[in-house]
Amino acid sequence: MILLCFIVLVIDGYDLVVYGAVVPSLLNESEWGLTSSTVGAIGASALLGMAAGAFAVGAFKRVGRRPLMIGLLTWTSLGMGMCAVSVNAQMFASARLLTGVALGALIPLAIAMTAEFSRPDRRNLSNAIALSGYAAGGVLSAVVALAILESYGFRMMFAVGTTPLILVLPVMIWILPEAPSYLVSRGKNLQAAKIAQLYGVDLDPITSDEQAGNSQNGSGQAILTRRPWVIALSLFSAAYFCGQVLNYGMSTWLPKIMNDAGYSLDSALLFLLSLNCGAIAGTLLFSRIADRIGSQRIPVYSWLSAAACLLWLGIAPPPNLVAYFLVCIIGFGSIGSLILLSGQIAHYFPPSSRSIALGVSFGASRIGGFAAILGGGILLDLHLSTSGMLWIWIIPTTMSIAALLMVPKKPGSTEFKVR
Repeated sequence: MILLCFIVLVIDGYDLVVYGAVVPSLLNESEWGLTSSTVGAIGASALLGMAAGAFAVGAFKRVGRRPLMIGLLTWTSLGMGMCAVSVNAQMFASARLLTGVALGALIPLAIAMTAEFSRPDRRNLSNAIALSGYAAGGVLSAVVALAILESYGFRMMFAVGTTPLILVLPVMIWILPEAPSYLVSRGKNLQAAKIAQLYGVDLDPITSDEQAGNSQNGSGQAILTRRPWVIALSLFSAAYFCGQVLNYGMSTWLPKIMNDAGYSLDSALLFLLSLNCGAIAGTLLFSRIADRIGSQRIPVYSWLSAAACLLWLGIAPPPNLVAYFLVCIIGFGSIGSLILLSGQIAHYFPPSSRSIALGVSFGASRIGGFAAILGGGILLDLHLSTSGMLWIWIIPTTMSIAALLMVPKKPGSTEFKVR
C-alpha cells in the first residue's frame, strides 16, 4: 500500500514539475506567442484546478476512497494526454486546469490512505516514503527532459504522463483495498477488521469528537467546526499556503532563473534535478528522526536552512558543485518540509475528518502555488536581478515558520505542541 501510494504521488510530482521543465520550450513555441506572464498564468490554472479538487474531495467522501483514487488516476492520465495533443495555448491551458482538478483531489486521498495503512511507530517514515514520490516524480521529469526534451519537444514530455493508464491503473484495480475507517463509517466493521488484520495495522479508535460529528452528519465535518480544530486547521493551512509559494516558486521558475543567470538549459535542468533529489534524501533521513522526536520541529528547521541557502545563492554565485548542493538543501526545505508537514496534518486530525482536513489544507496550499507561478512570471517580466528573484522567496518561508510555531497541541494529546 505504501508503494502504491508512492507511485500515485510519483505521477503527481511528474505532472507538476514537468511544467517547470518545459517552460523554456513553451516560451520558444513561436506559433503560440507566449510570454513569461502568460506561461505563468497557464501554470497557475493547474493550481486553481488543484485547489478546487482539494476543497471538493470531502464532498465525495461517501463514494469511498478506492473508487475515487481509481477514477482520479484515470482522469489525470487523460488530462496529460490532452496536454500532449493541444493545438493552441487555450486548449493547453484548459487541459492543465482539468488535470489539476483531478490531482488536487488525488493527493490528499493518497496521503490519507498512507496514514491509514501505516504502523503507529513508523507513521512519519511511511508518510515520507510515500510522499517522497512527489519529489521522485520531479526527478523523473528532469531526467526525461534531459533525455528527450531537446529532440522531441514538450509534447512528448506530456505524452509520457499517460503511461499510468497502462502501467499503474490495472495494478490499482487489482490490489487497492477500501480504507478501514470508511468501512467502519458504513457499518461494515467485520470487513474493516479483516483488512486491518491483513495489512497489520490497528483500527484507529473513535474519539468523542468523532462520535459527536458522526451523530450530526455522519461525515466527520462537524469536528472541524469546533474551536481547537478550527484554529489548528487554519494555522496548518497558512503554513502550507506559504510553503507552497516557495515550493512552486522553485519547481516552476528555478530552471528559468538559472537559465537567465547564464547557465545552459541542461545545467538549469540539473538544478531542478538537484532540487528534487535533495527533497527525497532529506525527507527520508529526517522522517525517522521525526518518529522519535515529533514532526512539528523538523519543517521549521528545513525552512530555515532553505532561507539561508537562498540568501547565499543570491549574494554571490558559488561554484557549480556548491550551487547544486545548496539547491539540494533548498529542495528539502521547499518540498521535504511539506512532505513532513502533510504527515503531521494527517496524524493530527481524527480518521473521520482526516481527508477533509487534508483537502482544506491542500486547497489553501494550491492557492499559494497559484500565487507563486503567476507572480513568478510577472516578476520575470519585470527583469529583476537573479539575487532579487532568489531572495523574494525567503518571505513566504519565514511566514510558514511563524504559522507552524503557533499550532496548538492536539486536543487530548501531548504529542503536538507549539514548540
